[in-house]
Parts: sequence; C-alpha cells; structure tokens
Amino acid sequence: MLARLARLFGRGRSAQADFTVSSGGPAGDADGGALIRLRGVDRAFGRGVSRNIALQGVDLEIERGEFIGVDGPSGSGKTTLLSILGLLDTPTAGSYLLNGRAVEEMPASQRARTRNREIGFIFQSFNLIGDMTAFENVDLPLSYLGLPGGERRDRVTEALERVGMAAKAGSYPSQLSGGHQQRVAVARAVVGGPQILLADEPTGNLNSDQASVVIQMLAELHEAGSTICLVTHDPRWREVTRRTVHLFDGRVVEPAAGAAEPVS
Repeated sequence: MLARLARLFGRGRSAQADFTVSSGGPAGDADGGALIRLRGVDRAFGRGVSRNIALQGVDLEIERGEFIGVDGPSGSGKTTLLSILGLLDTPTAGSYLLNGRAVEEMPASQRARTRNREIGFIFQSFNLIGDMTAFENVDLPLSYLGLPGGERRDRVTEALERVGMAAKAGSYPSQLSGGHQQRVAVARAVVGGPQILLADEPTGNLNSDQASVVIQMLAELHEAGSTICLVTHDPRWREVTRRTVHLFDGRVVEPAAGAAEPVS
C-alpha cells in the first residue's frame, strides 16, 4: 500500500517536477533542510480605518515530511496562512522560503507552476467542478503538467482506486455523497504527485464515519513521505498530527494552559 502511495506522491516521477518527496531537492539542502520557512510574515487587507491585519509577524518552519495541525478561533488567520503557504496569496511583509527558494522573488508564472506541480489542496467544501465526472475532476490538475494521455489515465485510475472511488469514476458530484466527494477531492489533490498537501477543514462537512476514512487516508499519505499542513477543529486529528501551531489574532502563540500537545 505504501509503495503505491509513494508512486502517487512522486517517488520516481518524470522530469516534469522540480523535486521528489524522498530527497532534499535542488535548493532545500542549502536552507538547512526546512521545506517551508516563514519569517516575520504579515498579511493585511484594506487601507486606513478599514485596514484588517490577518497575520502579524508569523515565524514558522515546517520540515520535510512533517504532519502539522493549525488551530485557533475563527478569524485568527488560519485560512490566510494556508493561502500563503499554497501560493494563493502573498504576504504584505516578511519572507517565505519554499524549499530554499524565495517566493516573493518568483514571477507570477513561476508561482503558478510551483503551485500546480508541488502543492495539493483539499478544501472543506470539496470544490469539485459540477459538470465534470469524478474522473475528469481528478484529471484536471494533470492537464496543466503536459503529461501524455496514457500516463494521465493511469494516474487518475490509480488515485481513484486508492480512495475507493474507481467504481464511481463516471459519476458527477451531484450524484455523490459528501464523503464520496471528499474522497474524490483527496484523489485530485494527490494525483499530480505534490510534495506538500494543504488541507482546510477537510472533515468539516462529513459525518463521523466519513471523517474517519479521510483521517486514515491522510495518515497513510504522511507515512508514504508527504508533508501535510492541516487546518482543523476536529480533535481526532490530534492522533495523527505530530505538531500543532496555534494562531490567535494573526499571531503564533503558545497553547492555552492545560492544553495537551499530540504525542508523536
């Protein structure tokens, strides 16, 4: 099982990607091994009296192969942090090194390529395209990588098999339950072999049994070598995450007194 997951996550991938899960990559070793490094990151929206500060002076390092959780009350900056990590947004101030590369120095086209090839996203609302089948939704990120059609079909089929959705490859999102849609979303996130998985409340819209399946899948993907950053309020994730980052009013803070950290 883990061998198949490793193939999905890029060990032995084609030269389309910049680096693989199992090695340091071209720039990572020069940066001491940290895959993600934020220093003094701020993110503000608006101006003047309407200015809203979402993140303030965030310092964060995520090592290659870590599985971390991010928690905090509503409005604490969790989703903004995930958007910056995933190159969907840019800091107002501070620096972000991704595998030793300064993100703020990347042109927009390079950020888009990096995002498409190296980062997978799992959202609470699934974000599947309604007029595409499950197969077509999972195939979509591969269409940006220029892979041959046969390789794309093989990757999509394997990803859907892994999440138990091969039998529903021809179904549309409206024909699938919430749990099935989230499984398809996980397959779409991993099919391109990303080094990093970013998940924003991936079990928030699922019942207990459905959530347990997603938790188990991500735990196995982590064991296969992926780096995962997860935003969640679900306490069950503490059994699989190795570290928790706590946000409050846009700042990284220590956990509240008496709060237990997950044990690795």
